[in-house]
Amino acid sequence: MNPLLVSSCAQAALLVLVTGPPASQSHFIDRGAEAGADLLSFGRGAGMADLNGDGRPDLVATDAGTGNTFLRQRPNHSFKDVTADWGIAPVVQHSWGVLIADYDNDGDSDVLFPNGGFTGPEPNQLLRNDLSTSDAFVDVSEAAGDVAVPGKNFGGTLLDYDRDGDLDVFLTTAGGTCTLLENDGELVFTDVSAAAGIVHTGPFRHCGAGDYDNDGWMDVGAGELVRNRLYHNEGDGTFTEVAGALGVASPNPPGNFGFVFADFSGDGWLDVYVPKYQEEPTGPSQLFLNQGDGTFANVTLGSGMSGQTDMGHDVGDLDADGFPDIYIGTGAPQATHDDVLFSVTPGGASGLLATDVSVAWGILEAGPTRLHGMAMGDYDLDGDVDVYSCTGGPSILPATNERNQLWQNQGNANGWIALDLVAVRSPRTPVGARILARTPSGKEAHDQVSVGRGFANTPSATQHLGLGSESAVERVQIDWPSGIRQTLLSPPANQRLSVVETGIRLVGTPSPGGTVLLETCGLPANQSLLLYSLSTLSLPLPTHGGILGVGLPFVQVGLFSLDAQGKHALTLPVPDDPELVGATVWLQSWIHPPGAVDGGVLSNTVPMTL
Repeated sequence: MNPLLVSSCAQAALLVLVTGPPASQSHFIDRGAEAGADLLSFGRGAGMADLNGDGRPDLVATDAGTGNTFLRQRPNHSFKDVTADWGIAPVVQHSWGVLIADYDNDGDSDVLFPNGGFTGPEPNQLLRNDLSTSDAFVDVSEAAGDVAVPGKNFGGTLLDYDRDGDLDVFLTTAGGTCTLLENDGELVFTDVSAAAGIVHTGPFRHCGAGDYDNDGWMDVGAGELVRNRLYHNEGDGTFTEVAGALGVASPNPPGNFGFVFADFSGDGWLDVYVPKYQEEPTGPSQLFLNQGDGTFANVTLGSGMSGQTDMGHDVGDLDADGFPDIYIGTGAPQATHDDVLFSVTPGGASGLLATDVSVAWGILEAGPTRLHGMAMGDYDLDGDVDVYSCTGGPSILPATNERNQLWQNQGNANGWIALDLVAVRSPRTPVGARILARTPSGKEAHDQVSVGRGFANTPSATQHLGLGSESAVERVQIDWPSGIRQTLLSPPANQRLSVVETGIRLVGTPSPGGTVLLETCGLPANQSLLLYSLSTLSLPLPTHGGILGVGLPFVQVGLFSLDAQGKHALTLPVPDDPELVGATVWLQSWIHPPGAVDGGVLSNTVPMTL
């Protein structure tokens, strides 16, 4: 068996209701009350993450008024309020979202609350996860540099904008300039907004991060009531604002409440969803299709998107058909409204079809709400994506508090594969990792790791990719933030797999007589056999866990052991031979347990041009 799959665990079979909806359709039941998750709150962003390392996703409910709540999941899938148990003191700040990630790369998830918003400048709150050592979270906000600088922080998203291996923070403001906080890796953050080109002011709402042009650097989109901003990452520490030039400024109608990256068409290019907030809707929220050339086309007209007030919002593949769906919370402070759930698929004259499945999928059983945040993920570990919804608010109107909902997905007959990504060279929470699952028939499902999506939500770290009617996976391809591309051949469908980042990358520029650094990563204590050749091929070798990319014949250079962190660095000399200038040497490693004759992982192939 491939070592990467040793820690995989079979999940329960999907529930198919005999007298229920069609086999490919989902249906949701609110389990909030019976599970102890129906908090009465002025809800904002929501989070789903395994905070204590027991394998079960916990919940974080953001409440802009009475304090944030941490809910630990019990083995029977009910929840206990452990806010006080985990040492989290009530806060007077107004939190508008929750960004859960491993900011210090120590193996557990910390928690950042963007604070302020409409209520005026307030410091954010950063909680370090010390549950494994002291059974508590520790508030490190004041020692975290510019995290504690007061601001009207409304939304937030995470990205490793400089690709240095730790997660940086992008915050939007309810009035003013957005903020880019650079992480030094030790839970200290520095505001680098101005130097990075984040200089525009406005009434910003929510934001998102994603590599829309597939150049390996994560970009940021920020929703602004007047017009959007799309910041293209130049790869040198700076951003260029390109929303107008690329067609996603979306000033008409106004009321942009966010900016969501998702691959709605399933072609490997991130599209854009722009939610519109209007008390009296004059037009629908909008869909922009990525043209694959750095531009977007507004395909809203004819897609089926209808006009509604969109405040709460998020996306996720809720029916496992391989395409993200759109969940919209339409409630406003003045009145509740029925929420809307769109199933989005490729097709139609515009390129995308949005079908209103609110009734069929059961979410209208909750009645009108003021839904804002929603965290998506498989909380009950049965193989489908559930939703935790935070409703109510604002706190300045006491009568607007409402009960949160826990929407349990009843499942369908569609296939799926779930991945827990264990990063080594990339940030431990590998935000920006791109995942492709391809079936034997050629169907593709795409996903990306996100924290800070929709209404500043944190979805589950387990990545679920729907296969539709397919029942097998031909390969999974993972593009890690480190630049490593990893391929799994024929992984089992309908299972949850643990995947350790495994591969190689070159650091430095080869020059005659100089050196470059070859960095290798994988399972700790594994061995790496380095191969090189002057040619390439593409030969699947399931017996050795990947695709042989170096041409035949290849040369074996040596055998090296990975350290306790799963890393190894090798200095390679570059020949000082004029006749070799311009030649390309192709490098690949077979990373495997000591003494193994098969199994392991064949790494990505990297070129070294002399």
